[in-house]
Amino acid sequence: SFVANAWMSSITTRNLIILLPPLAVLLAFALRRMPVEAHAVLTVLILVPVLNNFRVYFTSAPFRETLAFVAPHYDTTDRFLMTGIEEPRHVAYYLSDRLPYPVPKENLFLVGYGLPDTNVVLGNLDEALIADPGPEHIDDFVRALEDVDRVWYIYNELASSVVQPFLEILHKDFGIYRAAAVTSEYNTYYLREYRRIPDDLHDLVRFGAAISLQGWRLPDGVSVRACQAVPFESWWRALDAPGAELGIGLVLADASGQGVAKVDAEPSGARTIDWDAGTYHLDARVLDIPCDLPPGEYPLLIGLHDVISTEPLPVLSADGAPTGSNLYYLTTLTVTP
Repeated sequence: SFVANAWMSSITTRNLIILLPPLAVLLAFALRRMPVEAHAVLTVLILVPVLNNFRVYFTSAPFRETLAFVAPHYDTTDRFLMTGIEEPRHVAYYLSDRLPYPVPKENLFLVGYGLPDTNVVLGNLDEALIADPGPEHIDDFVRALEDVDRVWYIYNELASSVVQPFLEILHKDFGIYRAAAVTSEYNTYYLREYRRIPDDLHDLVRFGAAISLQGWRLPDGVSVRACQAVPFESWWRALDAPGAELGIGLVLADASGQGVAKVDAEPSGARTIDWDAGTYHLDARVLDIPCDLPPGEYPLLIGLHDVISTEPLPVLSADGAPTGSNLYYLTTLTVTP
C-alpha cells in the first residue's frame, strides 16, 4: 500500500477495502509471533508514514455540491448541457455513478471540447464532446429536447461562446426554475435547472413595463390548514430586460386587507437583473400559514418590488393600462380547522 501510494494520487475507498483486510490479518499474525520490542518498532513504522507521508486528497471540483443540486429532481429523461468545465467527463461520470440512475451518453451535450489525446481511464464519452458545433449538432440538440421536461445547464467562468446557439434553442421552450453557484477550493460551477414552458401561458398582468405574470398554480389546491406550508409556483416573462434586482412578494390577507402571512424573496432561479428580454422564468416558493390563523377565507395576492429601494412596481393590465394597485389578486384560500 505504501508503494502504491507513492505512484497514485490518492488511496481511494475501493483500494482500502481490498488492501486493509489482508494487511490486518498479516499484521495480527506478525505481532503475535514477535517480541514486545518488535511490536513497538512495527507500530512506529506504521504510524509515522500513515500520519505524515500519505497524500491528502483535495476535492478539486465541487462534484458533491453539483450532485446535491441535481439529485432531488433528476429523471432519466433529463438532458445535460455543459461548457467551460475543465474536464466535463469527470462531472458526467461522477453524476452517473452517484445518481439513482446513470446518465445515458445520448443525454449529454459537452460543448466547446475537442477530442482528448488519450482516453480517460474512467471510460469514454467522446461521442458527447462537441468542439465546433455544426448544423448536425444543433439538429441533434433540437431533437433531444423534444418531449423533455427538464434540462440541466452546468458551466463556469470559462464558458465557451460556441454554446450560445444551444442556449438560444433552450430559451425558446424552457425557463429557468432553479439556480445556484457551488464552489470548491479550485473551481466554481454555475448550475441551472430549466423546466419546459407550458403551452397555456399568456399575459395575465404586468408589473411595470418589463415583466409579465404568465401563469401560476397551487399544487395542493386552495383549501389549506393552519400551520401548513403551502407551495406556490408562478411563471414570468421578461418583456424587456428589467435591469434591476426585484423580489416577489406573496401575501395572504384578511377581510380588512391586512397581511396575515407573507413570503418575500428573489426568484428561485436567476436574479431579475440577469433576465434577458423574451425569456421565461419559473419561480417556486412556500407560504407558511400561521398556526393561530382562524378558519375562514383569505385573498391571496402577489406583487413585485425593488429589492434595494423596496419600492413596489405598479400593476398594469395585460394591455398596459394602470390598475391603481401594487398587488394582483390571484385567488382565495380557505383555511379549515
